[in-house]
Amino acid sequence: KGGGKPYGFLVRKLMETTPDFETALSKINATSFLAPQYFILAGAKPFEGAVISMDRFSAQNLSATPPVRRFSDSAGPWFLLQTNDDANKFPLDHRRPMTATILAMHGQQDVSINFVWDIVHNFPLKNHMSVFTWVAVPSTNYSQAVLRGEDPVLEEENTVALHDAPETEEVQLLQRFLRRYGAKGRRHVISQEGLRLLET
Repeated sequence: KGGGKPYGFLVRKLMETTPDFETALSKINATSFLAPQYFILAGAKPFEGAVISMDRFSAQNLSATPPVRRFSDSAGPWFLLQTNDDANKFPLDHRRPMTATILAMHGQQDVSINFVWDIVHNFPLKNHMSVFTWVAVPSTNYSQAVLRGEDPVLEEENTVALHDAPETEEVQLLQRFLRRYGAKGRRHVISQEGLRLLET
């Protein structure tokens, strides 16, 4: 009765026929969908990244729904993080606060394909309910999806092994997070360079 549309075919057609990021963002945000959902958009140009929190039948219809979040060339966080709850509300599980803490220990200069896979394909973002994980970079046409139980094909990089370092306050905070929420069967290795989770 409300005239809402299922997202699948509509969004696929929009992605195939819309030539630029801003038009795609506007069209999705103006569409009436059957169910509440999140859309994470990435374009090929600098600062083309956004998260739309969509209410049923209308974008940001409810007063407590987050507005469209997007990158900006002004000062602000270098990443957008979206899990299965509204970003302006108290998190429903540990994934968002833990991952935000991990990302805050890094800078944009640390980002690579392998870095992104290390974040999205490990605890806390990946869990026993993860069906598949997909990473894409529109500017380079990189795209790879892996199913549960599969590992991504990583790019060759000149990497430096993590070494133990004097613990900062941030590292101690992460250690407490991991002791409380740590994934069973994983060994946690934390240093000032960041967080790595290794299978034991």
